[in-house]
Amino acid sequence: MLAIECRGLTKRYGGRTVVDGLDLAVEQGELFGFLGPNGSGKTTTARLLLGLVLADAGEAWVLGSRVPCPSRLGQIGAMVEEPAFYPWLSGRANLRVIGDEGGPLPAGAVDAALEQAGITHAAAAKVKTYSQGMRQRLGLAAAVLRRPALLVLDEPANGLDPAGIRELRDLLEGLAAGGATVFLSSHLLGEVEQICQRVAVIDHGRLVTVVAVDDPTNAAVRVRLTVEESDRAAARTALARWAVTVEGPGELTVVAPDGRAVNAALAAAGVYAAAVIPERLTLEERYLAATSGAGPS
Repeated sequence: MLAIECRGLTKRYGGRTVVDGLDLAVEQGELFGFLGPNGSGKTTTARLLLGLVLADAGEAWVLGSRVPCPSRLGQIGAMVEEPAFYPWLSGRANLRVIGDEGGPLPAGAVDAALEQAGITHAAAAKVKTYSQGMRQRLGLAAAVLRRPALLVLDEPANGLDPAGIRELRDLLEGLAAGGATVFLSSHLLGEVEQICQRVAVIDHGRLVTVVAVDDPTNAAVRVRLTVEESDRAAARTALARWAVTVEGPGELTVVAPDGRAVNAALAAAGVYAAAVIPERLTLEERYLAATSGAGPS
């Protein structure tokens, strides 16, 4: 059973299609990243998965149940957009109110969630005194309050300092190690690359690519070439199927599946390189290539 499955998921607002025929599959226990530029449909997708808005076409399932699925809400933790709390109540009291809205909480759940989110020290303070980072931590505590099987997070690192981001990483990795699935939307590409096993990129509501972060066979590489200056034009022609950049006299870079494919293309054209150096592309470079250089959000 998949933790998340989307088939042709579509959402329109007026004449604008925000999520456009999205097909997606997330395995149970997976740390899954969800990236895209501003307005790409990331937050709307999260809201669709949670049943906060209804799809105009297509279907989505979470934990094996078709959305909307009220019976599954106790197994899903979420933080979508900025979390909202009662400002005149303490952090601990807010979590108790949230807990009272569902079924009985596991024993010690409030204190455990506060500790997981790193906000025990401020649990007795009124939320109106909290910084943005503290409110984000409280939002994370609310999301993990019921020890969810699925966690849907939209920009959870907003307002967190570097130490807080590291603690968030440890929290999410710990949840996944315990069997939970994490669906993470973030603009911090470096953090996503460290945390997530796979990453989906959407642009204008459409799925562009899904990347296995740690699988070198599933990603293009940048290949640095040195050829004789007299062979440069022939080399560019031979490599025209890929993106080629001239770095200097006889120096080229190529984004291709691997160095072997580049060498074979050159040899077929009678060009022999003095040096062929493959370099793995970072997640940021793959993201920018997939979205035509648009900035993440």
